[in-house]
Amino acid sequence: MKKFMIIASMLIATASYANEAQFEASDAMIEQIKKFESFSKCSYFDHKKNSIGYGSQRLENGKPVPMTVKGKKFCINEERATKLLKRDVKMKSDLVIALIFDRDLTVNQEMVDALTSFTYNVGFGALTRSDLIDHLAEGKCKLAARDMNKYVNASGKRLKGLVYRRKVESELLLKGCKELSSVYKDMKPKAKKGKK
Repeated sequence: MKKFMIIASMLIATASYANEAQFEASDAMIEQIKKFESFSKCSYFDHKKNSIGYGSQRLENGKPVPMTVKGKKFCINEERATKLLKRDVKMKSDLVIALIFDRDLTVNQEMVDALTSFTYNVGFGALTRSDLIDHLAEGKCKLAARDMNKYVNASGKRLKGLVYRRKVESELLLKGCKELSSVYKDMKPKAKKGKK
């Protein structure tokens, strides 16, 4: 709880700065997350919690997604699922951006999208516990991408869907870093050796 309060305070302190920078997950990334998650009309148990729609675990009122309501399977339409997804992605994106500004990282849209998608899937706690942000702070984007690709297990099992998702996210992260190669030195193209 204490860690969460610290994170929340950090978010509040940097929210206005993040808004000024106009960083948020792009519409393209939201569509990509839809493809990753796939639409589930009715609630289901997703490893640890009930989920619905595109992986949402809480309703508009903040209450957990129920399995049933009045004895019937709880279901929603795709329009409602999309609204829940956009709300959830915005929350994750705000946390990611707050962390980015707290660590004084130089980023672009591709990097924000990659980190937001990653965080939407594994959680903000996993992001902060990983070495990913530390590697970026050190200008080592390739190590950050490698760290991202470690998160491919769910309930102790390696899942092909997660392997693919991490591949897409890490490649997007590397693409963003490449555009900022003056900051992420490991992304600079190697100088060609002269002919002897």
